[in-house]
Amino acid sequence: MKKSFGNTDNVDYLLQEIDKDIIKENWDKGLEDIEKLEIAWKKVEKRVQFSVERDDLNEIILSMSRLKGSIRGMSQDECFISLEELKTYWNHLEE
Repeated sequence: MKKSFGNTDNVDYLLQEIDKDIIKENWDKGLEDIEKLEIAWKKVEKRVQFSVERDDLNEIILSMSRLKGSIRGMSQDECFISLEELKTYWNHLEE
Protein backbone atom coordinates (compact mmCIF):
# COMPACT_ATOMS: atom_id res chain seq x y z
CA MET A 1 0.00 0.00 0.00
CA LYS A 2 2.92 2.35 0.46
CA LYS A 3 4.18 1.83 -3.07
CA SER A 4 3.79 4.70 -5.50
CA PHE A 5 0.88 4.80 -7.93
CA GLY A 6 2.22 7.82 -9.81
CA ASN A 7 4.53 10.82 -9.70
CA THR A 8 2.69 12.63 -6.92
CA ASP A 9 3.00 9.93 -4.25
CA ASN A 10 6.52 8.59 -4.83
CA VAL A 11 7.98 8.89 -1.33
CA ASP A 12 11.05 6.77 -2.14
CA TYR A 13 12.01 9.03 -5.04
CA LEU A 14 11.52 12.19 -3.00
CA LEU A 15 13.66 10.82 -0.16
CA GLN A 16 16.44 10.24 -2.70
CA GLU A 17 16.02 13.74 -4.10
CA ILE A 18 16.18 15.28 -0.63
CA ASP A 19 19.35 13.29 0.07
CA LYS A 20 20.91 14.81 -3.08
CA ASP A 21 19.73 18.27 -2.06
CA ILE A 22 21.40 17.91 1.34
CA ILE A 23 24.67 16.65 -0.15
CA LYS A 24 24.76 19.61 -2.56
CA GLU A 25 23.51 21.98 0.16
CA ASN A 26 20.79 23.06 -2.26
CA TRP A 27 18.47 24.35 0.47
CA ASP A 28 15.89 25.98 -1.83
CA LYS A 29 15.35 22.76 -3.77
CA GLY A 30 15.37 20.86 -0.48
CA LEU A 31 12.48 22.97 0.76
CA GLU A 32 10.60 22.38 -2.50
CA ASP A 33 11.20 18.64 -2.24
CA ILE A 34 10.15 18.42 1.42
CA GLU A 35 6.90 20.17 0.47
CA LYS A 36 6.37 17.59 -2.28
CA LEU A 37 7.19 14.84 0.23
CA GLU A 38 4.53 16.11 2.64
CA ILE A 39 1.95 16.05 -0.16
CA ALA A 40 3.02 12.57 -1.25
CA TRP A 41 2.92 11.33 2.34
CA LYS A 42 -0.67 12.55 2.79
CA LYS A 43 -1.70 10.39 -0.18
CA VAL A 44 0.16 7.34 1.07
CA GLU A 45 -1.06 7.85 4.63
CA LYS A 46 -4.67 7.53 3.49
CA ARG A 47 -3.90 4.14 1.96
CA VAL A 48 -1.95 2.68 4.89
CA GLN A 49 -3.73 4.22 7.87
CA PHE A 50 -5.84 1.13 8.57
CA SER A 51 -3.00 -1.37 8.28
CA VAL A 52 -0.36 0.27 10.50
CA GLU A 53 -0.14 1.60 14.04
CA ARG A 54 -1.11 5.23 14.57
CA ASP A 55 2.20 5.79 16.39
CA ASP A 56 4.09 4.76 13.25
CA LEU A 57 2.21 7.34 11.21
CA ASN A 58 2.90 10.02 13.81
CA GLU A 59 6.63 9.18 13.86
CA ILE A 60 6.84 9.74 10.11
CA ILE A 61 5.06 13.08 10.41
CA LEU A 62 7.37 14.19 13.23
CA SER A 63 10.45 13.07 11.31
CA MET A 64 9.36 15.07 8.28
CA SER A 65 8.88 18.11 10.49
CA ARG A 66 12.37 17.71 11.95
CA LEU A 67 13.82 17.32 8.48
CA LYS A 68 11.99 20.40 7.22
CA GLY A 69 13.31 22.43 10.15
CA SER A 70 16.84 21.17 9.54
CA ILE A 71 16.63 22.14 5.89
CA ARG A 72 15.30 25.58 6.79
CA GLY A 73 18.17 25.94 9.27
CA MET A 74 20.62 24.84 6.56
CA SER A 75 22.23 22.36 8.93
CA GLN A 76 23.68 19.56 6.85
CA ASP A 77 24.50 17.38 9.87
CA GLU A 78 21.01 17.71 11.31
CA CYS A 79 19.50 17.06 7.89
CA PHE A 80 21.37 13.80 7.51
CA ILE A 81 20.29 12.65 10.97
CA SER A 82 16.65 13.59 10.36
CA LEU A 83 16.64 12.02 6.89
CA GLU A 84 18.05 8.74 8.16
CA GLU A 85 15.45 8.67 10.93
CA LEU A 86 12.69 9.29 8.41
CA LYS A 87 14.02 6.58 6.08
CA THR A 88 14.07 4.11 8.97
CA TYR A 89 10.43 4.78 9.83
CA TRP A 90 9.46 4.64 6.17
CA ASN A 91 11.32 1.37 5.52
CA HIS A 92 9.73 -0.32 8.54
CA LEU A 93 6.21 0.78 7.67
CA GLU A 94 3.94 -2.21 7.01
CA GLU A 95 6.49 -4.80 8.06
